[in-house]
Amino acid sequence: MNRPSHISVLMLERYNCGEVTAEEKEQIETALDSDAGLSQALADIRRSDFEFRNTYPEHSSLPKSGKKKYRTAAVAPIALGLCAAAALFAAMLPLFRSDASVPMTDRMKGGAELTVYLKTDNAKLPDNAVLGAGNTIQLAYMVSGNRYGVIFSIDGRGAVTMHYPYSMEGSTLLVSGKRTALEDAYTLDDAPDYEIFFFVIDDEPLNVTKIMNSAGIMALNPGTVLEQSSRVFKDYEIKTVVLRKE
Repeated sequence: MNRPSHISVLMLERYNCGEVTAEEKEQIETALDSDAGLSQALADIRRSDFEFRNTYPEHSSLPKSGKKKYRTAAVAPIALGLCAAAALFAAMLPLFRSDASVPMTDRMKGGAELTVYLKTDNAKLPDNAVLGAGNTIQLAYMVSGNRYGVIFSIDGRGAVTMHYPYSMEGSTLLVSGKRTALEDAYTLDDAPDYEIFFFVIDDEPLNVTKIMNSAGIMALNPGTVLEQSSRVFKDYEIKTVVLRKE
């Protein structure tokens, strides 16, 4: 899409939320008149907001001050119009491609599992392991049978990162019967306190937009996301891994 360089997705989000200056508003509307791609991007943002309000009407009037960043670990960036959910699109974090060094020899014997490895030495990290910013980790899962899943994380700032599937339109079907590493490793940033990884699993294909919108609502109160998850995802199987930040 040939979008004018001075009109970013973030600026479109702010325009959609009525948070631009008069000068910015004039610049954006001038660009919209001449750029069909930019107009389509704005339409996509507004459609996402509309879908969110219809799914979660009780959260459609959140104050603008409650905005949170949304970032994705997918290969290509996506824009979510979550003004009503107080979620903003932000630039992707640097990604590191996964390799075959994480041990994948385990075979499934029980329920679903979510595992976190330290990328430098492939050490499996226990729940509540303590790591600092800059450490790179690798996520892996195991399930048995035909299962579907979404993996995301929420950090101490309330930023939500989607790890699987790799795009909002991607299939949620999981590889069955063996430990499977995600395609991309993940580097921890300097967000305080923790990063909590959530693995939501079901026997039927999952609605990724609905799951991620729910994650965005949880992230509005980052200090209680673990407690919220058992209620928000009560109709699904859910696994969590907590990393504490030093």
